[in-house]
Amino acid sequence: MICPYCNQEMRPGYLNTGRTRILFSTKDRWDTEPKQDDILLRRLWRKTGPSFYCKNCNLIITKLEKKDGE
Repeated sequence: MICPYCNQEMRPGYLNTGRTRILFSTKDRWDTEPKQDDILLRRLWRKTGPSFYCKNCNLIITKLEKKDGE
């Protein structure tokens, strides 16, 4: 994948964590309990989809895969 910011090749990989959720929120807060407008990237013990890292921009891009009912 080519970085949309610097047009350099990005390194493929995955985002990995322990047992906690990963979510995107418009608010800076300490908890990971999903709120109404949050985007849940990972539940407990669930893998994310492929990700790409740009060393030049220090940027990670992950495509979210939604399942029925999410």
